[in-house]
Amino acid sequence: MGRNDLQMLFTRKKKAKERLFAAYWPTLKTSVPLLVIFGADNRLPKKTLFEFLDGLLVLDIVTIVVDDKEMPDLLKHPQGKISFISTENGRNDPKIDLLLDGADMALVFDEKKATLQNLFKKGVIPIGAEKSPILDNYKPVEETGNSFTFRAVNSWDIFAAVVRAVETYRFPYDWEYILRGVLKVR
Repeated sequence: MGRNDLQMLFTRKKKAKERLFAAYWPTLKTSVPLLVIFGADNRLPKKTLFEFLDGLLVLDIVTIVVDDKEMPDLLKHPQGKISFISTENGRNDPKIDLLLDGADMALVFDEKKATLQNLFKKGVIPIGAEKSPILDNYKPVEETGNSFTFRAVNSWDIFAAVVRAVETYRFPYDWEYILRGVLKVR
């Protein structure tokens, strides 16, 4: 992947993110990272999930939880830092695809190759389990890796991985390197 391809990806993601923020979070700056969380309903007890989400409130980040039908829908809560979108009956699949176009990072509990490749294709940095054979934890000193990983599926380990991702996002040079790592996997 050349420098021009990377620049085109940055431009495409910036425009998609600007459209999303104008539609759903008009009072927030597009410079904050957009995190999408997938599959937490299957791997985390609801109490643990909500404790984790409470922790995210201290970060300068917008979070979308893509979950099953028992969560409220994104459009009912467009102004909050944490919103929910339902996957029930596939009715929100186009919205989820648009969210990924503008998303910076995604917390995934499903390490299926197709899921991760979809994120890589859209230039979304995965945050996932260390055990995944596809995910390579980002090492800033070596400028290698394609994701941020956590060892155990608990709120503290996951929170630490998200914090690392958010902190890396604040440094465009480092974020560009991790994006290059993501794009090499495609």
